[in-house]
Amino acid sequence: MARINNKYLNDFEFVLWVLQGCEAGSVWDCLPHSDEFEEAVNVVRSVRDVRPELGLEEKNELMRRIRVSYLKSKSSNHKKLMLVVSICSVVAVCLILVLGHRVFKSSGLEVIVYVAESSVSVIDLKDGSKVWLCPGSRLTCPVAFDSDIRVVTLEGEAFFEVAHNPEWPFEVRSEFMSATALSTSFDMKVSFDPSQTQHVLLVDGSVGVEINGHGGQVLLRPSELLSYNNDSYLVREVNPEDFLSWTGLYQNIISGVNSISEIASKISSHYHVTVRGSESVMSIKCSGKLVLFDNIYQTLDVLTYVAPISYSVSGNGEIILKKK
Repeated sequence: MARINNKYLNDFEFVLWVLQGCEAGSVWDCLPHSDEFEEAVNVVRSVRDVRPELGLEEKNELMRRIRVSYLKSKSSNHKKLMLVVSICSVVAVCLILVLGHRVFKSSGLEVIVYVAESSVSVIDLKDGSKVWLCPGSRLTCPVAFDSDIRVVTLEGEAFFEVAHNPEWPFEVRSEFMSATALSTSFDMKVSFDPSQTQHVLLVDGSVGVEINGHGGQVLLRPSELLSYNNDSYLVREVNPEDFLSWTGLYQNIISGVNSISEIASKISSHYHVTVRGSESVMSIKCSGKLVLFDNIYQTLDVLTYVAPISYSVSGNGEIILKKK
């Protein structure tokens, strides 16, 4: 689908917002109503004035009609517009290839990063903080943090590693709650729908969570999860790795209480080898954290140190576990 020289008319979410009646309080309603913005609203309304319930082909047809309507209104500048469209299309393709399905929008003062449904994006913020943005999520942040507090806005889920600065708090805002941290690692999952469970999970450091209508801050300790649903919340202790597999940060770690059978299965999958042992060996339980090193024998040496087992390698390369 070719793009046209109006950033709003290239965004189907904006089109739907207009067809829904330009609902107040939305992301779009908060944007400055520039001439380009008003032009886009009028073009969409000239094509269709009710919200569509559309399939893929119908969506493409709607966007085609919007493009045609727009181009007709700009007929005097048609050739110039086509040149700009061609350049923008090439740039857009290059950005998608380089950025891995990240879509950036900028209003001059802030940047919106949206991640496609099939990818995780790692974003380096200007203050040195790092953000892992979950597929289908959106992060809005200023081009530069120039106030006495670092503020970003989240829709969806993200994992934050906040750069240390005790004089410069870092705040993540959403529809129903906000989280404020200093030097902290935490995960936050939010939604515009209060019936969906949302959470803040602290990995290390400290974070204060404010929930709309509840007053004050809830201070979390490492490994504590605050979950919110239908105007009520609960704080409990969890294993952070159980919630953060989507980031890719904990793929090489086995933690918690596991049987040797469970550990052997993960080692087999990670190193593409067969690991086996007797039933009495496989039923042994052990707890702690096991790092899957690049070298399988280094991993097995650590495992035999924390569990009462030994290992040997068979002639066909299988790993045999035995009781010490």
